[in-house]
Amino acid sequence: MEGFQRLVAMAIRDDNSEKANRLIEKVHVTVLASRRFCCSIAALWHT
Repeated sequence: MEGFQRLVAMAIRDDNSEKANRLIEKVHVTVLASRRFCCSIAALWHT
């Protein structure tokens, strides 16, 4: 999570912030999706 916050801080400082915001959104969505995927795998594994 610390690395993600650092990425956000870099993006805020970046002049080309629109592109950076899009990158952050993509990263955030990917992290959420992978976490959800891992949770579903774990749920299937335990049943």
